[in-house]
Amino acid sequence: MHRASLRSLLVFALALATVAVWPAAPAGAQRRVERVERRAPVERVRPAPARVRRYDRAPYRARYHYYGGYRTYDSFLFAPLVFPPVVAPDVVIVHESRDRPAPEPRAEARAPREGEVIAVRRAPRPRRFGLHLTLSGTLGDDVRMGGFVTAFRFRPIPLLALDLGAGIYGGRDYYNDPRAEIPITLDALVFLLPHSRFSPYVVAGVGVSYARVNRKIRTSSGPIDDYHDFTYAGGSLGAGLELRIARPFAINVEARGFLRTRIDDNRDVDPEFVGDDGRTTNTSGGGLVNLGMTFYF
Repeated sequence: MHRASLRSLLVFALALATVAVWPAAPAGAQRRVERVERRAPVERVRPAPARVRRYDRAPYRARYHYYGGYRTYDSFLFAPLVFPPVVAPDVVIVHESRDRPAPEPRAEARAPREGEVIAVRRAPRPRRFGLHLTLSGTLGDDVRMGGFVTAFRFRPIPLLALDLGAGIYGGRDYYNDPRAEIPITLDALVFLLPHSRFSPYVVAGVGVSYARVNRKIRTSSGPIDDYHDFTYAGGSLGAGLELRIARPFAINVEARGFLRTRIDDNRDVDPEFVGDDGRTTNTSGGGLVNLGMTFYF
């Protein structure tokens, strides 16, 4: 009994010493005691075609902590993970209002086919010239005159227009004498909203005017006609509004004031205005209200 116990202790000590000095096995494998005899090598198998690949390893001899036979791991199959393709969702256009239709797709330019005729609409050319007609009347309690002016209009750009015109006025002047005038004017108009149907504008102009006044002389036998000829030079400034009825036609209304003086040779000998105190002057001014129309071509 004593000898059996001693033999068991020796065997147990020998096993502990063998385990302590044995080299470490690869990670994840268990240790075991390797026998002297070796098994025949295992033939490798080539990978299978297609997506599923076949990986072969040589028989792996895992070591265990007990005395026993060999245990080998043969070839195994490995299938890579296949993820489904990512598909973007359809684009959905959301409108703020149901009444508003979706925008129409723009047509792509393409080359004309053989024998095909494509009609191209040209952009309307700018109308730079026009004929302007104005009906005018004076503003004043003691002056009652009216007339018309015909002008040729040149509009180089939508913002600016130039009018060169002539007309005729008739009526009674400050002294209630019959008067007729022929003005020649050059006006510049600046349109504040040139691309709008309603376009306000400012106007400034210069001009000369020829006038004939009939100052009748009263005699015992009756009035005698006494004609006087005056020549004036001056300028005007005003504002108006043009309404574009159509591309070739527009109407306008404006108000302007003018200031002028005589430039003829008789201005000092025969002054136009003589005051009660004997002072004289040849400078006059007034206001005009104009209603006009323009034909553009």
